[in-house]
Amino acid sequence: MVKQFQQPVLSLDAYEDYVYDVKWHPNHPGAFAAVDGEGHVDLWNLNQSIESPVVRCENPNSHKLALNRCSWSNDGRRLATGDSEGTVSVYGVDQSIYHPRTADFVQFNERARGFQPIMQRTSRDSAYGDLGRYAPSTRTEGGTWDLGAAR
Repeated sequence: MVKQFQQPVLSLDAYEDYVYDVKWHPNHPGAFAAVDGEGHVDLWNLNQSIESPVVRCENPNSHKLALNRCSWSNDGRRLATGDSEGTVSVYGVDQSIYHPRTADFVQFNERARGFQPIMQRTSRDSAYGDLGRYAPSTRTEGGTWDLGAAR
């Protein structure tokens, strides 16, 4: 059974710049890619960590350009990213990501069952309010983003 929440259930704060795009992996329940304004390509696997990405790659161009799009191939074996000058880069991913095991689904379902909505702040707590239950991040400017309930 899938829980339906109106508030985010997880907030990830691993970025110094804006996150421009995020895409769930088409096969792996706990994996997604994110690209940011500093040219990072991050692969997250929530089965392994909710604190940091499992892999971080730099934009292959010689100068740092914002990456503003990412997209998985239908089979999940490749990730394409696009930068602010129109260059597309393609990355291959490990078989453990594109061909997840049954245990990966079980592990993610167990983790997701433990997620609870992050309570919204009230205006009297601060300029942005106060979280009833703090997530890893309380910032709202670029670089902080909320991940809603799984797919």
